[in-house]
Order: sequence, then structure tokens, then C-alpha cells
Amino acid sequence: QQEMALPSSKICHDKDLDERTEWKEIGCGGFGTVYKVGHKVRGFVAIKRLWNRGTIDELYKEAECLTKLSSEFVLTVYGIYNGNKFPQFREGIVMEFMEKGSIETLQKDLSSPPPLPLAVRLAYQVAKGMQYIHSKDFVHHDLKPSNILLDNNFNAKLADFGLSRKTTSVFPSSEQSEEGTRGTIAYIPPEAFAKNYKIIRSFDVYR
Repeated sequence: QQEMALPSSKICHDKDLDERTEWKEIGCGGFGTVYKVGHKVRGFVAIKRLWNRGTIDELYKEAECLTKLSSEFVLTVYGIYNGNKFPQFREGIVMEFMEKGSIETLQKDLSSPPPLPLAVRLAYQVAKGMQYIHSKDFVHHDLKPSNILLDNNFNAKLADFGLSRKTTSVFPSSEQSEEGTRGTIAYIPPEAFAKNYKIIRSFDVYR
């Protein structure tokens, strides 16, 4: 039973949530739906309910992996939601809630490019986040503005490691998805379209 691989502190049940707050939808896409939810201990968290999550074992395996990543430049994954809010989708990923959305939403909100000091700081924080996950032998696989989230002070954190797939697109850099190379077309390096391409760290730095 894969659930046993995660400590109880990594499993979020309905009793852990603040019943006084509603589940507020804050994002939706092919991967699933993200909700802002009140947690009794952590305050607000984000819970991602996946449309195509794969097997329960795969979900817990990925969560176990992601909860071990710890960097101020990478979104914190707290664990798994296992509750009765949506009977047909009992499980989801519980993550840190980021108040200011993403760099993509920031770009849309601004009528001009961001101030240079902010742009430089964000670039530095993204680079540090990439350096960290690469040092752990992971490839993000879907780095783009909508996957870089901002906290209340506009500090950037890498997020959404390809959750458009079964659970996440985080794979050890020595492995490749059984479904082949994935990502967002505008951000995929040209060589990655070759059938025999194997994902390496440089996949994350092409633009």
C-alpha cells in the first residue's frame, strides 16, 4: 500500500481542512483543477485535483518524491489530499499557496515590461531553482511563465512540474517518460522532437 510510504503528516484529510472556508477554484486546465483551500495548520494551501492521475500508487510515489525537494526557489509540495470533497476524485496534490499568481499573469497585468530590478531578481530566482532541481538529478520538463509562481512579495518559485501528465513531469534525468518527450511546444528545444531524444538538463534552459 503506497500510502504507507508517506508519513501521516504528508496525508491531508478533510478533518485537517478549515471547514469555515470554501474551496475556491483558482486555476483549471488539461491537467485538472487547482483550488485555494483553508488548512487548520498551514493557512491557505493549493490542492490540485488531477483529471488523469494514473494509478493511486503512481500518485503517492510522485508525492513522496516531490515532498523531499526543499528550496526557497521551488514550490513546496506538502503531500497528498485524501478526502471526500469530490467522491470521484478522492486524491490530489497539496501544495504551497502563492498569492500573486504566476509570471504569466504578471506579464498580462503589466502594461509594460517589469521594472529592471524585479526582472533581474526573478531571473536569478528561477536560475537558482533550476540549479537546485538539477543538482537533485531532476529535469523540470515544462518550464514556462505560467509555471513560475509568485508569493506576496513577488519572489519566484518553480512549480507545476508538468502536472499535465499522470501526476508530474518530474523524472530522474536518466529516465524518459514512457509517453515520450513532453512539454509546451513554444518552450521545447528543436532537438527534443527527434524520436530518439533523451531528456537531459539542457531541455530546461532552451528558449
